[in-house]
Amino acid sequence: MSDKRIHLSFTDRHKYRMEFEPAEFWRPLADLYEGVEWSVGDDCISVVAEN
Repeated sequence: MSDKRIHLSFTDRHKYRMEFEPAEFWRPLADLYEGVEWSVGDDCISVVAEN
């Protein structure tokens, strides 16, 4: 398994975006916080903060 990483960036609407890599490692976290709208891809899982 590759290194675990969290990347913080901003959207064009000035909201925080967090990307979690690798997706298979972070998937249990996304499953635990099911009230948050996660975007799940092959390489990473990401979430955008609404406030």
